[in-house]
Order: sequence, then C-alpha cells, then structure tokens
Amino acid sequence: MDMLDDELLRFWKALNDNNVRYTNMKGLENIAFSECLNMASIADLEGVRVPFLHINHLIENKRIVNRPKDQIDVIELEKIRKIREEEG
Repeated sequence: MDMLDDELLRFWKALNDNNVRYTNMKGLENIAFSECLNMASIADLEGVRVPFLHINHLIENKRIVNRPKDQIDVIELEKIRKIREEEG
C-alpha cells in the first residue's frame, strides 16, 4: 500500500468516524455512508485503491436523477447487472 492508499483510506474512515451517516446523493439519501462504502467495488488505479458505488446504488441514483444520459446508463447498467447475476 502506498501513501496515496493510506491517505484515501484515512479519508474514508474519517468520513465514517465523523458521523457522516447518510449520503447526499439523490436516491441514496436514506442509505448509510458506511453501507455504501462496504458495498463499493474497489478498483486499483495505478496503485491507488478507489471505491466506486455498488451497481445497485448507481442504478438507483441514475433512476432518480433521470436525465436523458442517466436513462441510457440505467439500461446499460441493468444489462451488466443481469450478466453478473447469470455468471454467479
């Protein structure tokens, strides 16, 4: 783990420890930040671990925002989710 990883993990932990209980993302207002973080997919980007919203949370957010580009994203994300479910 490099220094950026340490800094990122401290940042996420600080958010969680400082009573950041809920997200402010549309459609996810009633979901605890810690739940979003625990369900997040973690990608390694050039040695830095970066959390991304779980696909179900992302779909819900995009449904609520409902811009034309989000509507297209929902269709494609649902296809991805279906493939993942079929692959087990």
